[in-house]
Amino acid sequence: MNACTTRTAPALTALALSTLMLAACGGGGGTSTGTLSLSVQDAPVDGADAVNITFSRVELHRASGETLNDILDSDPVAAGSQPYTVNLMDYQGVDRLKLLDGITVPADRYEWIRLYVDAAAIVFNQGQSNEVIEPLDIPSNENSGLKLHSGFSVAAGGVSDFTVEFDLRKSVHEDAKGYTLRSRLATSPARWEALRQATTARCMSTKARAPRPTTSATWTTAASSRTVRRRTA
Repeated sequence: MNACTTRTAPALTALALSTLMLAACGGGGGTSTGTLSLSVQDAPVDGADAVNITFSRVELHRASGETLNDILDSDPVAAGSQPYTVNLMDYQGVDRLKLLDGITVPADRYEWIRLYVDAAAIVFNQGQSNEVIEPLDIPSNENSGLKLHSGFSVAAGGVSDFTVEFDLRKSVHEDAKGYTLRSRLATSPARWEALRQATTARCMSTKARAPRPTTSATWTTAASSRTVRRRTA
């Protein structure tokens, strides 16, 4: 018999609380694992030529209490190339970079994902004689990494595909001490409602064999709007 599970969890933003609903169908075929893909992309930041982020590891926390560490090690795309450095500005619009590509994880409900950053920098006038590279501080990184609080489910035999969008124009801040990346998560309610309805329709199917469930969503970092300009001495 097919089972349909739906989870609603709060997604924190810098301005308000929005609701992120993650839904998936689960089959009864005895499969206890599903596949997970995690991508990153960027909404551009004015005035910068590059925003380089070095990811050192990814953690997944199951509702059962177990934390899956060093997930990057299990991904053949990332394995052997850690730390994993990405220029977020290379992945805009429909372009995205997969940090995890179809890795096998236990079928379960997951409470959060953490992305740990080894280093981050913002670059101005890249490749020119007056090139400037400024460190990009991430306040939450040292203790808890970039934590995606929104819960989600990986269905047995299913495919879950998520994208984390760094809205750099809104998330990069400048003060007298330098540049800071302050990220919070949001999502499009309309986009997620369409996903919920499609998933519910699959769960109600009367077919003897349920289709392989697929879950996808985009998480967007958001903060108060700010134009970033290169600091002058």
